[in-house]
Amino acid sequence: MKDYNKQTQEIEKIEITDNLLLSVSVTFDETEVYLNVNYLDGKYTIQRSFTNNYVGLDQLEAAKKEFNSEEAVQAYFRL
Repeated sequence: MKDYNKQTQEIEKIEITDNLLLSVSVTFDETEVYLNVNYLDGKYTIQRSFTNNYVGLDQLEAAKKEFNSEEAVQAYFRL
């Protein structure tokens, strides 16, 4: 997995629980938006990229809803 954090700027941080953190970042050229899911202080991470347009932002909102609970993240990782 590439580390895009050096090329992006965080624009939103959502702390769902003490163990689950969602953050949204955008590239400096503003062409892509990333959703970063951090579970158990980085033990499990997910990074999804979306095009910075109406369709991509709708997909981002759907992904944020997909990972809105610890149970959803556990199901994703089959824990």
